[in-house]
Amino acid sequence: VAALDAAAAAVPPEPRTHPGPPPGLYACEHVSMASVAVAVGRARLAALEGRAGDAVAALAAAVATQAALPYFEPPRHPWHVAPCLGWLQLTAAGDAGGAEATFRADLAARPANPRSLLGLAMTRSAQGDAAGAADAKKGAERRWRGREPLASPCPAFG
Repeated sequence: VAALDAAAAAVPPEPRTHPGPPPGLYACEHVSMASVAVAVGRARLAALEGRAGDAVAALAAAVATQAALPYFEPPRHPWHVAPCLGWLQLTAAGDAGGAEATFRADLAARPANPRSLLGLAMTRSAQGDAAGAADAKKGAERRWRGREPLASPCPAFG
C-alpha cells in the first residue's frame, strides 16, 4: 500500500486547460484517477485480509472521487466503482440496506447500469423481496444482452 501511495503522490498536477473551471474541461484528471486506483487497491487488499469495514471505506472514497469528476466521453475511469462498493457492502459487510442504497444511488446517476441492477436484485433477494429481486434481475438481463453472463455486480471483487 505504501508503494501505491507513493506512486499516487508522484502524479504531477495538471496544467490548466480551457474551457471550464480548473483544471479545465480537457484535463485528464490524473491525480483523481490515481486516487481512485489507490482506493480500489486498498479495498481489494482489505477485502482479501477480511477487513470488510476498511474495504467499504476505501471504496466509498473511490466512489466519491469518481462522482466528483466532470462528465467526459469516454469516461476517464474504465469502470464505475459504485457497484463494487454495493457488492462489498452486501457480501463482505453483510449490510443489505447500505448496499441497496448504494445501488439505487448509482442507478439514479446511471439508470441503465446492469451491474447495479443485478446488485439491486441481490439486495432485494437478501431482504426477502423475491418480486423486487426478479424485476431488477430482468432489468439487468435486458440491458446486458449479447454479452458473457452477468454473474456479479463487480467482477473486480467477486
